[in-house]
Amino acid sequence: MTASPSSDGPGSGERDARWWPAVGVSTAALLDAAAHLVGYHEVSGMPTFPWWTSLGAAALALVAAGLPAPAVRAAVLWLGSGSILALSSLPVLPHDLLVVVSHLIVQVSGGKDLFAVDTPWLAVIRHLVVLTAAGAAWRAGVRARRRARGVCPGCGRIESREAAVGRRLARVGGLLAIVAPLPYVWLKLEWATGSTVGLADPDYFDGVTFFTPGFGDTALLGGLGVVVALAMMTVPRQRLVRATLVGIGAIGSVMLVPVGVLGALLLGATLLTVMPMDEDLAIRPWVFTMVYPSFLLWGVGLALATWQYWKGTKPACAYHRGPVP
Repeated sequence: MTASPSSDGPGSGERDARWWPAVGVSTAALLDAAAHLVGYHEVSGMPTFPWWTSLGAAALALVAAGLPAPAVRAAVLWLGSGSILALSSLPVLPHDLLVVVSHLIVQVSGGKDLFAVDTPWLAVIRHLVVLTAAGAAWRAGVRARRRARGVCPGCGRIESREAAVGRRLARVGGLLAIVAPLPYVWLKLEWATGSTVGLADPDYFDGVTFFTPGFGDTALLGGLGVVVALAMMTVPRQRLVRATLVGIGAIGSVMLVPVGVLGALLLGATLLTVMPMDEDLAIRPWVFTMVYPSFLLWGVGLALATWQYWKGTKPACAYHRGPVP
């Protein structure tokens, strides 16, 4: 049996499917260049690829779109293009998002802003545009690789059927995403209710309440992450629920993993005496030793759970008709 013609089959439809991501990546690269020429406020000091590398990513996408399919070379170029775009934005996005979310919470609650910086609205918009283009390039690379393997480019399967959930990996990721945030949530609740646990300066959080931005709201967001992980482990397949869980899980992973990796590296450097420890910290060292590894485990667990849930709840491919030769 052979697959019936579809939008991914040979012909103009396949060529269009390759060129649309290239147009998207090129547009994002031009907007990225314009944002840098205009100048925008960036609050994070995390290292990223320089802005002009997005133009190189656009060049790779255009070359990949012009290669005949199926071609493994096209897949490599697409994936390289997406990776360049991601590394020019992803490391700094978590800090920018944190500042924006904190600002929005302050506007709603009427509290005092935690960050003495301007809200990086343009930076966040720039990062979202660039990362959307990175996702399009990665998707094009995955589809090109699937074409080269002779499987359905839409779902990557030989036969049209729902994918099985990788239950063991999903369970491990879900359990990590449930257990890892508990120390952080506990600390935030303690400080929000007047406790001085973990504080070298007992007056450091004087005046803080549950409704102070960065305390009760952060604990609630941690609780939301636990609820999302639990929901993913029950594998609900309803479309709106699935999109909501995947969206929350993806955003949470993007914010947690870079912060967790950086915090773990700084913590390791301090423990190995590569970096000196600040003796004047208002928060005791054991707090950082507990929190940063929990961020890393939380982010990795949520990413695993989200990936397995997204992959395992994909419906049968609508464009797949029988085995692919």
